[in-house]
Amino acid sequence: LEITETSTMQNPVAMLEILTQFRIKGFSLSIDDFGVGYSSLVQLARLPFSELKIDKMFIVSARTSSESQTIASAIVGLAHALGLHATAEGVEDEWTLNFLREIGCDSAQGYHIARPMDGTAAGAWRPADNPTGP
Repeated sequence: LEITETSTMQNPVAMLEILTQFRIKGFSLSIDDFGVGYSSLVQLARLPFSELKIDKMFIVSARTSSESQTIASAIVGLAHALGLHATAEGVEDEWTLNFLREIGCDSAQGYHIARPMDGTAAGAWRPADNPTGP
């Protein structure tokens, strides 16, 4: 399940209870759009997330912005230090995908990898670097 970081701030106590119940039931929880909202590091440490999704604002500008590269790298490092999976949103070219591999980002999503598709198309889709299966 993906939760935006701004939604966790509205009622942090209730959110902690709800998200903990989801984790107990085996759900993985992603904090979406990380880096552009209002979450604090205290909330990040307190809530039971399993993944940080780096906001695409930092990813689409990484090719031309050393600041975006530094922020993306720092978020990946933070995620890993907290035992979380790091995913980048907004990957639109091969350079960006290679950059994310270099900084140790765990996974990526974006138009360079695949466009949105319905369930039938998703079932038949094969990534370019893994032609035998998803």
